Amino acid sequence: AVPCAAGWRWASPVPQGFDLTGVAYADALGTFVAVGRAGAMQTSNDGVAWSPRDIGLADDLNAIAFGNGTFVAVGKRTQTRSPLFITSADGSAWEARDTTDHALVETAVTAVAWDGTRFVALDESGSVWTSPDGKRWPARGTPIAGVGWFVPRELVWTGTELVAAGYGKVTIPGETGGIVLTSRDALTWTVARFASGCRVASLASSRDALVAVGTNGTVATRTGATWTSATLDVDFTGVVWTGERFLATGSNRTDPLASTVYESLDGREWALADIPVLARIHAFASGGDRL
Repeated sequence: AVPCAAGWRWASPVPQGFDLTGVAYADALGTFVAVGRAGAMQTSNDGVAWSPRDIGLADDLNAIAFGNGTFVAVGKRTQTRSPLFITSADGSAWEARDTTDHALVETAVTAVAWDGTRFVALDESGSVWTSPDGKRWPARGTPIAGVGWFVPRELVWTGTELVAAGYGKVTIPGETGGIVLTSRDALTWTVARFASGCRVASLASSRDALVAVGTNGTVATRTGATWTSATLDVDFTGVVWTGERFLATGSNRTDPLASTVYESLDGREWALADIPVLARIHAFASGGDRL
């Protein structure tokens, strides 16, 4: 699909027809912003009523974060295949933050987070980008050492460390699988978890636990320094900590058209939740008593 030309408006399906891949909440503004393919963007003040935003982009937006009074959305330029960074103070007016040097880099930025002092982004080549304000980015990212290759799917700040989830190959054992990386400074990264035969898709953390979920029913939970694992009959796509419990959702492996939600109070014991899901969930954000 391609964006509508001038003089045309989107008619069906409503409110828009492109996958939404990232969502963030700005507590200071009371605003949710969701982003997706072909420049798709939706905003909401309550999580219930959503409005499309035409920001004049035809490029894919993969993730979004809010920090220091600024939304930062990241992705890839469709024509040049170069990194894309856009910023907004209110979720409505957006500005591209590309530099001339970015056109020389061929990669998609797939994850972004605010760590309290700066924005940190990861691209599909396994490189790290940092910016103090979301407006100034280096010419290219810094490759993560010690990992053969890494394709990130999510990046979160737990309050004490950055945690990245995705898939790829570490130097040892050398096979491909789901990877969880941690860092306290965005410079030195440690492989915290590796699981062959799966892809880690999403992360969530409470005060006591870090939960990573992925394909093949993968659930890995870190409590303190100890990891435990579980396997459920779902290809997980997202997980969130609501402040009271973890919710993890994905497609049922025996019925791919059906979505299933599991819940857990501690990240270790899981049970089916009575929550209807009508579509595959790619990302979560919570705020203003809404999820």
